[in-house]
Amino acid sequence: VLSAQFTMSADGKNVDITYQRFFPKEHTGLMMQRITCRSASACTLTLHAGLLTASCNCPIPDDQVKSNTETVILSPLEAVTEENGLFSGHFSIVGNDLHVTETCDFHSHDFTSSAVKQEDGKIYREMQANCQAEGTCILDWLSYISTSRDVDPRITVPSQDWSYDDLLQQHIETW
Repeated sequence: VLSAQFTMSADGKNVDITYQRFFPKEHTGLMMQRITCRSASACTLTLHAGLLTASCNCPIPDDQVKSNTETVILSPLEAVTEENGLFSGHFSIVGNDLHVTETCDFHSHDFTSSAVKQEDGKIYREMQANCQAEGTCILDWLSYISTSRDVDPRITVPSQDWSYDDLLQQHIETW
C-alpha cells in the first residue's frame, strides 16, 4: 500500500491529508484509493476526483525547435458515459484499433458529488464535504481500466457495494 501524508492550507485553515493507494492482486486492472482529511477547525472541502485525459498526449519530437508545444494525440477521448453512479472515459489508441475504458466510482459518507464534468484535460466529479472541527472526512475511490482485447476472467469490476476496507483486507490476505 502506497501512503502519503501532507498538509494543505487555505484561508488560515490547515487540513491534514492522508492518501493511500493499492492495486488488488485478485482484481487485475483495479486501483483503490482513499483520501482521509482531518481538520482542526470547521471547513468546507472541495476535491476534483476523476480521470486526467491530458496525459494521453505526446509531444512531437523536434530537434530544431526546443520550445515545441505541438502534440500528437495518441489516445483520443471518444466518449464519456455515466451509469449507476459510475462514470467512464472511452479512448481509442491510434494505429492499432485498441479501445481503452477507464471507469471511476466513489463511496463516502462525508462527501457529496456533482454531476460528471469535463474540462481542461480532465473528467471528474466535484466532491464536497463539510468537515467539523477536529473531524475526519473520508473519500474512497475505485478506478478500473479495461481494453477491447481483455480475455483474463479476473478482469471484472467489483459489485456496486464494494468496500475499500474489505478489498484492502483481501489484498493483505492474498499477499
